[in-house]
Amino acid sequence: MLRLPTVFRQMRPVSRVLAPHLTRAYAKDVKFGADARALMLQGVDLLADAVAVTMGPK
Repeated sequence: MLRLPTVFRQMRPVSRVLAPHLTRAYAKDVKFGADARALMLQGVDLLADAVAVTMGPK
């Protein structure tokens, strides 16, 4: 009997199989301060709106 996690471990992602040299490793842009807080709040508001739409009214 095959277990699902074992099957998933044996499968390789198609993108890595077809083009293993296209792995991207970009540097992270770490921000601090008021601008970072504003961007974080903007993302949280966007996520809250998306969840409100999918879950409906209370």
